Amino acid sequence: MDFENDIFISYAHLDNAPLPLDDRTQGWVSNFHTCLDAFLGEYLGRKPKIWRDRRLESNTIFADEIIENLLQAAVLVSVLSPRYVQSEWCIRELQRFNDAIKQAGLDRIANKSRIFKVEKWPVDRDEYPDALDDLKEQLGCQFFETDPSTESFREFRVEFGEEAKRRFLLRVSDLAKEITKLLKEIQKYSTQSSDLVSGASADAPPTADKTIYLALTTLDLQEARETIRREFEERGYRVLPHQSLPLNAPDLYAVVREQLQQCRLSIHLIGENYGFVPEGTDQSVIALQNQLAAEHQPEKLFSRLIWLPPGLPASTDLRQQTLVNQLLNTAEAQQGAEVLQVPLEELKTVILDMLTQPKSPPAQSLEASAGSENLRIYLDCDEQDLDSEQLEALYESLEDAGYEVLLPNFDSDGVASFVDDGLKLCDSALIYYGHGNELWLQRRLSALRKVAGYAQAKPLLAKGIYVVAPATARKRAYDNPDVLVMKGFDAFSSEVLQPFLNKLQSNQEGMA
Repeated sequence: MDFENDIFISYAHLDNAPLPLDDRTQGWVSNFHTCLDAFLGEYLGRKPKIWRDRRLESNTIFADEIIENLLQAAVLVSVLSPRYVQSEWCIRELQRFNDAIKQAGLDRIANKSRIFKVEKWPVDRDEYPDALDDLKEQLGCQFFETDPSTESFREFRVEFGEEAKRRFLLRVSDLAKEITKLLKEIQKYSTQSSDLVSGASADAPPTADKTIYLALTTLDLQEARETIRREFEERGYRVLPHQSLPLNAPDLYAVVREQLQQCRLSIHLIGENYGFVPEGTDQSVIALQNQLAAEHQPEKLFSRLIWLPPGLPASTDLRQQTLVNQLLNTAEAQQGAEVLQVPLEELKTVILDMLTQPKSPPAQSLEASAGSENLRIYLDCDEQDLDSEQLEALYESLEDAGYEVLLPNFDSDGVASFVDDGLKLCDSALIYYGHGNELWLQRRLSALRKVAGYAQAKPLLAKGIYVVAPATARKRAYDNPDVLVMKGFDAFSSEVLQPFLNKLQSNQEGMA
């Protein structure tokens, strides 16, 4: 495990042909090599040793030199492209390295492959030679995206402008971090003689509380998935899956179910495209992952989060139109999940909230409420509003009307716990919209939509939002056709509340 080279870059020379811009323009692989060297040096704290064959194509191939450096590398980086999979020499490099590390029993260190797949340009899996079978299951580091206007692929090249350059550098940085982790594991193996091979690590594996299932998504949301993965891995979370999913439905079911068992939360990013449909099913990988998470019956606390970008264009695929409509509008599809359409940064805040919420419901208060004969109203509010005189007056008015009122419980960080459990026990719900922001309100409304899908929950006789100060232009104009909206920006008024009580009483009498 004492290597002369940290990395061997395997690539097709055709992929390093510089664009004819000026004499200083480097080829794509040269730019990749230069940036990878710089990032690795920063993350490792030393100058990395990266080897690649820099010669142009010629009739003279120094095979011995290449093979010697190949077998003295800790890590192989394969730059995949249409030319790469057609190159006999590239395939021989990969095959020779793969055979050597497998023969030595050192193909995986700390459950990480020593071969990293860099996808310079998409290659259909059917075009992979047999020697690349092991790479089919790797997610790979993609250096391209789908152009939404043309549905064609767009490569990340530094010559294509600042945004493409930024994406290129982010991808190289992500790859450098992953390689750094593996090189450090290899160093542990070498210096401590720890048994890190085939999944055994000196460090304890992350617990379910620190493991997230971040569902694979379509190319239009790949950048968003990478952003979430990057941030939460830096926070110490393990993000699954880290490999491609099987191409047939039975194997995919088994893999996803096994990985969900390890997780605290599943996150599903739903975009404009329907996605790949595995053999043996008529549903896409995107829909199947969400379905399996909905069916998941965990032994420990588990949450599911569905995100659709704000302003998501209507899909041209009828299947995707149906899926999006169900997720946004039907209680059955939302059951057990939180469905959001918020900016990406707000989504990351919600994810962090869900991962840090309390792990057990306030059993005593819920059990006490369950035994009550009075109709119960869930009075939802932000923690900042608990000491509000107007909330207290609202609470007392509901009690005076003969109802039992249940408030959310908050932990030390102000996270409301087990809203769903409270709603299951209640006959109606009233949201006190004071200091909570628009994202907070959207999450509360999502909880109201979900409760109708729970078999053990009562149908809510009335749903309302009581809008109070601080007054804003958006609050003053706020309306919602699905719930009764009442506005009381001044002192509490029983007259403002009366329509909610009337509706509750009317629906109660209608069920009698």
